[in-house]
Amino acid sequence: MQWLARVSSWKVAGIFLAVNFAIQAIMVIGIYPGISENLKPLDFQMNLTAETIQQYLTTIGEEGRALYSFNLILPDMLFPLCYACAYALVLMQLIKGCDQAQSPLQYFPLLPLVVALCDIIENIHILTAIRQFPELPPETTSWLVAANTGKYIVAMIVLTTLTVLGCWFAVIKLSTPYTYVDE
Repeated sequence: MQWLARVSSWKVAGIFLAVNFAIQAIMVIGIYPGISENLKPLDFQMNLTAETIQQYLTTIGEEGRALYSFNLILPDMLFPLCYACAYALVLMQLIKGCDQAQSPLQYFPLLPLVVALCDIIENIHILTAIRQFPELPPETTSWLVAANTGKYIVAMIVLTTLTVLGCWFAVIKLSTPYTYVDE
């Protein structure tokens, strides 16, 4: 993970976060309302079941499924890659700021990549479910539910890690005296 420590910076993390939020805005403001005005997309929902998947795909109709497929093929495949890079870089910057780049904490930036992998697997299986609709084979829904559950579990671990490291970093920064240099 030393390569990530070498290439990470707040500036690079900020660029990835900006791209991440731009893609997210396009999906949330521009695409999701066209799929359904009042239903959250499947990848926003937790505790999916075969019944909730079937009901959602039925409710959004043919046009909604077509738009959802487009979203899953392009923006929602780029989105996990951007947020994985962004949060891996943020985690590494916090780890470096806490002087832990040589500790086992150096591997925590891999966690956003696990979230992204689960998200991509989830997207592939939502696409598969849309293509197979109205039939939903149990293996499609099983993979979709497993990827969705894995994504949210690991995402909670990432958020907890970000919070703990952020607090640790803040304590270090606040307890370090500022030296004024007169030029």
